[in-house]
Amino acid sequence: MGAVAVGGREGDWRSIAPHSWPSSYTRSGPGIWNTIKPEVVEYAGDWGVTPGTRISLVSRAELSIPVITSTLHGDPPMGYDIGTSFAAAKVSHILAQVEAAMPNESSQLYRALLIQSAAWPEWTNSWPGEKTIRTLGYGIPDVDRAISNTEHRITFITKGKPRIGRQSVHIYDVRIPPELQNPGEEYDIRIQITLAYKAKPRITRRGTHGYLSTWLTWRTSKRNENRQSFLGRVMQQAMDVGADAEAHAGDPIPWMIRERSDWGQVKGFNRDWGTVQKDWATVKSHELPETFSIAVIGHKGWSSLGDDTVPYSLVVSFEAVNQDVPMYSWVSVANQVEVTQKTFGI
Repeated sequence: MGAVAVGGREGDWRSIAPHSWPSSYTRSGPGIWNTIKPEVVEYAGDWGVTPGTRISLVSRAELSIPVITSTLHGDPPMGYDIGTSFAAAKVSHILAQVEAAMPNESSQLYRALLIQSAAWPEWTNSWPGEKTIRTLGYGIPDVDRAISNTEHRITFITKGKPRIGRQSVHIYDVRIPPELQNPGEEYDIRIQITLAYKAKPRITRRGTHGYLSTWLTWRTSKRNENRQSFLGRVMQQAMDVGADAEAHAGDPIPWMIRERSDWGQVKGFNRDWGTVQKDWATVKSHELPETFSIAVIGHKGWSSLGDDTVPYSLVVSFEAVNQDVPMYSWVSVANQVEVTQKTFGI
């Protein structure tokens, strides 16, 4: 968990970090095995500084966040403070609202929706992606994005508690409406995908893949890739972790992180590391295939049990970047039948 500053300036003091920048005291990543840590950040205030040759740290209410305090020693019931502990409480509040909206779903779905809702502040457009992801993770979560669709954004989720075993593949298909595939149109469409799962860890940590009983990855159709090519590619990766995705036909989607640390727009990170895996990309609408397929792939970890399965949740969003497409109505009409899961075993 990380923190970002409220920001501010008044008189002879100012916040160390500008508004929505990483707070001066917050942690930065990456985590073990270069996993993305922190995963999300929240507004939790920052220290202020005074100018001059001797810079002093000051605590100001304007730079802090309101908190409940103890009245045991005569203090008021409300006060102001800073710290990642308060950021954690604010994120927990978002998770509680997600659970209230979907009370019968799994904790992995709540986790996936939280990560899916996170976004980088606008100022990061001029900052290197590696620094951004190291200090902000996936960004600042938003409860409305976590539980609601809009006219220009639609989100699909896996309901219930799907489970998958090693060397198995679950395929999810989303039909892309013909209005988006028109070659004469060039709408900018942002695709976001988050996979969250849990597995049994082992006591000794011998690497990302040997640490978990079964570990998962996800893959999608490439631009203009036919379904047969996609199925062959993901089945091969289920059997052989080292299978080269680039050896197959199709133009890769320009994912921000990707499945190898030197392939994505952000270098040094691999989305396959960790039990929550998010990625996003912007493509032209006519580049999307008629059926956009997403595969969840199970890989063998340390467990020798052939029937060992792990629960997961998958969240997929399509958004019109310039809000010039009625994304929800077009895509929902094309997918009147619930997006179905197809299972393939090796």
